[in-house]
Amino acid sequence: MTHNLSSKELNLDKLSYIFNSKSDFYSHLNQILADLHPFLAVYDSLMGNVELVLGEAINNGVTHGNKGDISKDIKVDIWLDNRVLCICVEDQGEGFNFNNIPDPTSPENREKLTGRGVFLMKSLADLVVFEGNGSKVEIHFKL
Repeated sequence: MTHNLSSKELNLDKLSYIFNSKSDFYSHLNQILADLHPFLAVYDSLMGNVELVLGEAINNGVTHGNKGDISKDIKVDIWLDNRVLCICVEDQGEGFNFNNIPDPTSPENREKLTGRGVFLMKSLADLVVFEGNGSKVEIHFKL
């Protein structure tokens, strides 16, 4: 099931969202989190990590992947697989070399204002896997 954020239909098996890369992606993130809340309310401590990681993945897709081009979409799919919350975020950008990301904790990178997103995602989620050219990321949280 794929729908725009204006649709409020929920599915326990899978939630899917498609929206363009306009700069105010926070309203989309807030809608997704509101839809997830009934399923994750008992995992209150997990919600903060999900919010940060999902926000970072969407921001990366909008900013770096689609470069803010509103003609390009972001697709978010969320499903439960046994006791794992799976999130997939995909942009329509050219991708990036996810095997060659500078370590933001190394001395030469500590004072840079960017470059911490993937590190943050990998620190807060149980699994982060980039696919294809890097324009698609799958994120897992164990429940």
